[in-house]
Amino acid sequence: MGFFDMADTSRAGEFLPALDRKNILRRRSPPCQRSLRALNYVIETECSTGTCVLRLLKAMEAKITPEIATCLLTTILTDTGGFMHSNTTADVLRISAELIDLGADRATIVDEIYANKRFAATK
Repeated sequence: MGFFDMADTSRAGEFLPALDRKNILRRRSPPCQRSLRALNYVIETECSTGTCVLRLLKAMEAKITPEIATCLLTTILTDTGGFMHSNTTADVLRISAELIDLGADRATIVDEIYANKRFAATK
């Protein structure tokens, strides 16, 4: 089991097993008091954990299934604020289009992340 972009193991939830440092990879989160990660993959120019994972999967020549494409596009959409943040570049839009071509379910992502927000989150 591994986790990405996690500054604190409590974010994994109380029901998950204890995490070994070697299974935590940091993308570009702000530095924290204690380093939980054994491996740091820090690329300040990446907009999202999803783009980092996609690049790793491509380097490994892994097959990108529609389910994987949906997960990766979800991270890109949330980390760019639905393409509203300044980290949205032409490259990010091309990557997102590629993920949609690979079967990412953009409609479900938008519905689940943006259309079904709780009142407190919207407020």
